[in-house]
Amino acid sequence: MVAAPDLAAITAGDDVDWVLGELHPGYHTMRYASWVDCHPDPAALAGAMAADLPGAVVRIGATGSQGGSATRFSPRLLAPGHRRLVFAPDTCGHDPDHDLVVGDCDVVDTDGRLLVRRRSGGEGHDLVEVFADLVAANLMPHFRLLSPAPHRPRVAIDRLVVSRESWTVPAGGVDFAGDPDEARRFVRARSWAKRLGLPRHVFLRCTGERKPVHVDLASLASVEVLCRAVRRARRTGGDAAEVSVTEMLPDPEQLWLTDADGRRYSAELRLVAAPLPADRPASPT
Repeated sequence: MVAAPDLAAITAGDDVDWVLGELHPGYHTMRYASWVDCHPDPAALAGAMAADLPGAVVRIGATGSQGGSATRFSPRLLAPGHRRLVFAPDTCGHDPDHDLVVGDCDVVDTDGRLLVRRRSGGEGHDLVEVFADLVAANLMPHFRLLSPAPHRPRVAIDRLVVSRESWTVPAGGVDFAGDPDEARRFVRARSWAKRLGLPRHVFLRCTGERKPVHVDLASLASVEVLCRAVRRARRTGGDAAEVSVTEMLPDPEQLWLTDADGRRYSAELRLVAAPLPADRPASPT
């Protein structure tokens, strides 16, 4: 079982040293273009993957809406025998004579196994294998150690924070977002943050949004971003819309990566962990 954790270091504070960002279970996140292209020996990586997966593998074809074949999430470790599952009309750089185009394939029952086979002929691919990448990609960002709750405290194991403090509230309860007066919206937002005990720097994610956004609750412009996101969530999600807020940890003053002018930048250490086979001894430390 492979797991790929993202870790962030904290440079200030005596209680913790590391923060667990996302944990991607069952997913090798370092196979993407952004990592492979910067590796000193990409061929060695490809060889290692071929040794682990000697059979035919089906990957998801990158689409133009995601940046096409140049996207940082485009798989780079593709052997000649691998195929790509192409499901969008804007998919870039695929070979229609080689890849699995969804509209040109059938699912057939062969001796009790569901296989995906091109109508033009060729080998069949196990249905689970064909959709494994798609299912994993949609599941991997949502792994959480704690169940959803209106308020979840920060949880640390030794000096590692495994869950940041977070709050979840109905979007309809964030009533200041609809206040027509900008100055009053800001004052009411500050009062709302104080009631919940929010820190100055948070990440906000509303129903319907794919990614969270950073919000500085002491910034008028940033609070306006919050208000627009809440109003949009109300329009699209109705009474079921929610607003999730998570503390920014490390915060801007705790970031370790700086440039020559002392400006701080966010950075993560990405790891891939996997158990060793029983017949393979661990490397000496």
